[in-house]
Amino acid sequence: MAIDSRPIGERGKVVSATVTSKGQITIPVDVRVALGLRTGVVVAFVPTDSGSYELVPENRTVKSLKGIVGWTGAPVPLGREETGGVAS
Repeated sequence: MAIDSRPIGERGKVVSATVTSKGQITIPVDVRVALGLRTGVVVAFVPTDSGSYELVPENRTVKSLKGIVGWTGAPVPLGREETGGVAS
């Protein structure tokens, strides 16, 4: 990991990582902590209007996934309170 000495506003310094031959990088620990990234977290590379990309963790809740499949049947209960405490 190389640290660039150019200051970036109040955020600190530029931190860089090297891309491996497999296209992988190791995200520096300071960046992982700042973004709340843990093992298994999926990240999105979001294009910006300026042509660069933002690395954004995909923190989705179960409720945010409602309707993603396009189910047309009756609602399926998820909690034990709807099923009388017995999973079906």
